[in-house]
Amino acid sequence: MIRTSLFILLSFIASSAMAQGYNSINLEYDFQRPGGDYTNFIAANVQECVQKCRDSARCQAFDFYNSDNSCWLKSTAYPRRRYIGVISGTKHSSYTGRNAPVSTDMNLTYETDTQRPGGDYTRFQTNNGRECAKQCASESRCVAFDFTSSDYFCYLKSWRPPARHYPGIISGVKKPYYPQVKKVQEVLLQKQYNPGPADGVMGRKTRIALEQYQRDHHIFVTGRIDDATLMALGLLHPSGSPPDTTVSKPKKEDETSVESVKAVGVTYLQSADNIYADILAKIPAGTKLQVLSESAEWYRVTYQNQVGYVLAESVEKQTSSLQ
Repeated sequence: MIRTSLFILLSFIASSAMAQGYNSINLEYDFQRPGGDYTNFIAANVQECVQKCRDSARCQAFDFYNSDNSCWLKSTAYPRRRYIGVISGTKHSSYTGRNAPVSTDMNLTYETDTQRPGGDYTRFQTNNGRECAKQCASESRCVAFDFTSSDYFCYLKSWRPPARHYPGIISGVKKPYYPQVKKVQEVLLQKQYNPGPADGVMGRKTRIALEQYQRDHHIFVTGRIDDATLMALGLLHPSGSPPDTTVSKPKKEDETSVESVKAVGVTYLQSADNIYADILAKIPAGTKLQVLSESAEWYRVTYQNQVGYVLAESVEKQTSSLQ
């Protein structure tokens, strides 16, 4: 009898400690934590959503929507905001010191116990992951970083390699900024839709606002910035060119000031100068490409007998001309 009572007492203490540890969940009703989603699914109830987050080492927070029972698991616990009908949950975390989570107020996302091998263009020692993230945020070339808690090294990366699980490392990536997305967000705000801040980041709120706008204007609902949506928003003429009232002489393809570029990391040849256009080919790092024409954000290039577009930020200009 005494042995049984002792076992029950120890079990209760262990379960209480676990409830207060890293995997315990704080629930907040009528709150939402936008951003950081890495997967979503339909859950029977909020308890199932809680359990899925608790079982996933990657999950740091979740949103559960009562309207459609959708559960959104998040690798980052972003700041909360009031949103009726949503239950938000976060894990308790005891991370402190040099491997503490990085602040998310610098347009960066981060994942603990994650590494993105490859793409390093420099490394240095620093005090903690927060300083590593700040350095990446301050350099235009940096799009991702790894911070290793074992030797306090910060690795800055010129492209974003795939993530893999690796204990003791914090990996961070910059949120992709696109001027076209910002223009769409600005117009949606003017039209009383709510895409969130006009920050050039294609987040969940922007997709929801686009879907609503597409429904209201009888456009095929995709949640993406396609040509039909751009034309309805007044950002694209039916001819395929953006509206422009200025008179300028069009540049011919052979008048480009850049003859060739080189892929900084692995990049993609796309069928149009649009981030949602079809991908024609995967271009290895270091590949030299002949430039046909250029704009502020894109180069029109040839690769393996195909003509397409690459983002200007993914390549670097070559000083010598093609032979």
